[in-house]
Amino acid sequence: MSAPLAPVAVLLVELARRGIKLSAAGDRLRFRPRSAMTPDLAERLTAHRGELLAILTAADGEAAPAATYTAEERRLLAGCPAATLAAVDAAKRAFAPVGGVTVEAVAPFKSAARDGAAWLIRDARRGGNPGKAVALRDAWQERLAICTIDGGLSMRDAERVALDDLELPLAKWQGLW
Repeated sequence: MSAPLAPVAVLLVELARRGIKLSAAGDRLRFRPRSAMTPDLAERLTAHRGELLAILTAADGEAAPAATYTAEERRLLAGCPAATLAAVDAAKRAFAPVGGVTVEAVAPFKSAARDGAAWLIRDARRGGNPGKAVALRDAWQERLAICTIDGGLSMRDAERVALDDLELPLAKWQGLW
């Protein structure tokens, strides 16, 4: 079981995901764009101001060093969206004082249920019914969330349940609707 992320690290990742650039100006925090900031994020910035300033500036007032990447990490991150790169960079900086984090490749999760759902969605899209494809995709994602979060099922079991639940609407779309 992995340790939970520190609140300041979670905040940095959330800021990066939203495309918010954070900087230190003396003893104040600055961020851009202001339009992306929510009241909740602003409150969390205020609560963790000291920790954020420490991360953003070194003890002597110089800018904090950039996150360092191994050759393997650079290879794995090549071609990733800017938001992903910013989130990884923020996490590496946030955890540098406690040993840092590494980027590792993870084998893709294979699932017959996921393949079946993907086939149903693609078939609807290719059949000229984008509304049906969107509805199937949304139903799949909603059912997965319910099964994993509320039901506590593993992802593999949740996918089986979600695929079974897609079959009824599919039967309706194939002629009963």
